[in-house]
Amino acid sequence: MDDPAGFEDGPGDRSAYRSDPASQLAVRMLRGAGRGELHAYREPMCPCLDILALQQLDDGRVLAVAQRPEAWESETDWESHLVPVRLHVEMMAALPAVAIHAADLHALGWARMVRTDELAALIGRLSDEITLCMGHPDVLVLELTLDRTLVHSPAGVHRIDAHALPTGPVFPSGPDTLAAFDAVLGMGEEVLSDLVEAVTLGIVDGSLMATMGNGPACRTLRGRTFPVDVASHGVTLLHLRETGAITAHVRFACPATSVDDVSRALTDIVTRAVLPTVPPQA
Repeated sequence: MDDPAGFEDGPGDRSAYRSDPASQLAVRMLRGAGRGELHAYREPMCPCLDILALQQLDDGRVLAVAQRPEAWESETDWESHLVPVRLHVEMMAALPAVAIHAADLHALGWARMVRTDELAALIGRLSDEITLCMGHPDVLVLELTLDRTLVHSPAGVHRIDAHALPTGPVFPSGPDTLAAFDAVLGMGEEVLSDLVEAVTLGIVDGSLMATMGNGPACRTLRGRTFPVDVASHGVTLLHLRETGAITAHVRFACPATSVDDVSRALTDIVTRAVLPTVPPQA
């Protein structure tokens, strides 16, 4: 797998990552688009800390609020020492009734507990989730320094330079994610199925990401099509056939920066393309 665009320019080159889909996905996951856990693998008992909130600050630093394990006492001073940790963030598709795994972020790095005076200096720059957790005795507010970082998605496995990730706006974020999924679902499932087939046949600009030989175990899901992810560069769709599953990416002509852009892009693709009709499947 090739490195993401701009990786050869070296650490610190944030501009090279702004248009790279893998780095944008990493930023979204480091800003709370997923469920995370932190494993202090060199600590006694190797505690696994559930992450309650995750935020990338405007200067590129990453903060995590983790739940303190019950009856856990560390032998390490987390305020004055860098503790080796392994970060895992799992992102699911923003769907109400179906659980679809969308992406994973894995990183090795170090964690340091943020002092109270440091947190006070960050007031106004912290997310609401982190602000609500501040001062609670059962949480740890940690600053993460990420080193080796990998993003796993339907597009493959990408190595990411966490020090060069963009710090500006990345779409979608926060409530825009649910609204963006609603915009895709609003096209109708039949249209989404036709788009997957159109990408497969090369009629619509996009890429075939993965195929699986076995269909879904649940018969009620066979023939269904679901959005897996919505990003500025396009929409990833999963079509469940009788004999297998196809994951396809529908590429937008121009990057989307709002939910309205997503709706317009999909409408334009459907209007301009002669979509094949996917026959109904039993």
